[in-house]
Amino acid sequence: LGTTPFALGQRSFELKPGASLLVVTDGVFEMPTSDGRELGARRLSRLFSRHGSESARATRDGLMDALVSLRGEATAADDLTLLVIAAR
Repeated sequence: LGTTPFALGQRSFELKPGASLLVVTDGVFEMPTSDGRELGARRLSRLFSRHGSESARATRDGLMDALVSLRGEATAADDLTLLVIAAR
């Protein structure tokens, strides 16, 4: 899980039917966009709000399409990995 040492805590929670959970690697937050800035948590959160009520597959596809569009011609220096879990 990266090269920086950190402590992983444990936490439990319940996903209610219709809720979704998004798990991403740091490369998603740090992805350069066509405006020269990193994507960041705030913009990712807005994207997830737009797509998070869809199925897990549709949410993933919508997010990936949006990320590719936002990146434009910029080159990502890290992976763009995301996992969407949707409760039924």
